[in-house]
Amino acid sequence: MIHIQTSYLLNPTPLRSLKIINNGFSCEAQNVSLIIKALKDYCFFINTGTIIDKPNKLNRFILYYLFSSYTRALNIFIRLKTQYRTQSISNIFSSAIWIERECFDLFGVFFENTTFPYGAYDLRRILTDYQFKGHPLRKDFTCVGYHSKCYQYSTKTIVSQSKLFL
Repeated sequence: MIHIQTSYLLNPTPLRSLKIINNGFSCEAQNVSLIIKALKDYCFFINTGTIIDKPNKLNRFILYYLFSSYTRALNIFIRLKTQYRTQSISNIFSSAIWIERECFDLFGVFFENTTFPYGAYDLRRILTDYQFKGHPLRKDFTCVGYHSKCYQYSTKTIVSQSKLFL
């Protein structure tokens, strides 16, 4: 069992929603930076992050971060429910920019960083082409592509026509 001092819990801004599940935390978006700063202070590093899409929920996306310890054989998961925008952790862990770019590219979740001007930074596509339309790992992304099929009477065949949706 890990004993992290409760210094981050004594912060003047209280953690409103913090649930400890086995070896993970479930928290609200405004509390995630406090918890991640405390993990970094106690020699944890970020391993990976991913998103699960639940399209019929109010907070559609569930963002998972996995942290490991330098000094202990311990993994901690942080689970964060969000819609299309969430707070970036790249100002705490600079390598998290690659996780955030991947999540932006494949799911369309926008990560806000308050240290950059206008709250945005370099979120580019890294796994799909720059002209790619949509986000391929969302549940509502079409599997057949953006093509319409129509019957052509002159040749008596079915013809595929490409459509671009913006």
